[in-house]
Amino acid sequence: MKEEIDAYKGCKLILFINIFYITISYLYALIRREYNGDFLDIPVNLNPFFLSFVWIISIIPFLGLWLLYKKYKKKHIPYKKVYISIGFVKMFVFILLISHIFVTLVFGVGKAGFSVYQAPSFIKFFIQILLRFDSTMWGVFLIFICSKRDYTTLLWTILLLSILGITRASMGFLFFTFWITIIKYNKELLHFLKKYFFIICIIIPTFPFFVEFAYNQRDILRKAGDGNIKYDKNTLLAGKLVGRLSSFSNTAILIDKGIYYYIIAQDFDTFFYQKNMLIMINGSVFSKKDVPEKVLIENGPENASFMLGTSGILIFSLYKSTTSFFINLFSIIIICILVFKILKTINFSMNNEYAFFILLGPILSGVGLEYFACLLNAIILFITLLFFRAFKKLQLN
Repeated sequence: MKEEIDAYKGCKLILFINIFYITISYLYALIRREYNGDFLDIPVNLNPFFLSFVWIISIIPFLGLWLLYKKYKKKHIPYKKVYISIGFVKMFVFILLISHIFVTLVFGVGKAGFSVYQAPSFIKFFIQILLRFDSTMWGVFLIFICSKRDYTTLLWTILLLSILGITRASMGFLFFTFWITIIKYNKELLHFLKKYFFIICIIIPTFPFFVEFAYNQRDILRKAGDGNIKYDKNTLLAGKLVGRLSSFSNTAILIDKGIYYYIIAQDFDTFFYQKNMLIMINGSVFSKKDVPEKVLIENGPENASFMLGTSGILIFSLYKSTTSFFINLFSIIIICILVFKILKTINFSMNNEYAFFILLGPILSGVGLEYFACLLNAIILFITLLFFRAFKKLQLN
């Protein structure tokens, strides 16, 4: 019970942190009259009223996720839950993460900033099956279900996720680790901060250096630069780092250049968002080229895409038609509810926190593919755990 209360506090803190990121981005645009994140140094044409409007609508999806979390946190399900065999899960996750690292190193699978991987047909079949088991979702799941004092499993899982993140030239693993720490270990984290407060105060001024180093190394891994990017501290932290953790600027630019994006939206299908989701099922039929993320930045790199945010994708949908807006809004809400419902049936104390955690990414990005991936991964997780449970029963018999 105490652990559940701590986890609830952790999720609440994450909500406030995301609102903080949005607020910093809002103030950055308001004071400097420039956007941050993907639109760093692009001048702001919106007046304070419209910027304030964007600030409000950028927060709403996170509040919606929080309310959904609170609802299912209190909800008791009357039907039988799926029980977990931790031993099977642990072995499966370690093999899964190592396999993902291998195919990324050898074939470049999932590497950010690179073109589609090439591999022999028989290897491609294996990779396609492997990709149905999301490495991050399973790694985070193992961290959530293992005991708080099982530091060996925790450290090995974080290490493998970190190696995978580095091989894929992605900094996402840093934020995953940060969120997990807040949700599961917020009490211990608070104790650590109090105990080493003086030392932390000394280290804090070096934080911009580490952020700059991380971005430079990421660009080198992606072959997107020579690793010599220089920014002043304010631009680096509030402009680049916080800008990437908030979709405020991405949403604001859709209103700032409303006529331009309205014209672009007319070329999209009414069901463009649902077709984007179905890329998870058949990528050869539903192309990633026909998504708003590809047209957000004019003349952007061919192998890059830029998030609109959940509020942004709904604005773009409204530009297309009111029908598209309501269909897409309904799709997002239904997927979020289904993810909570499916994970609620799995028997572990942090199933609601896990649902909250995995939906944070899609809420931030607004990408239809990511929303549907969450739902599909939740279903695959549910079925896989049923299989593990049945296999264990056969062993006992």
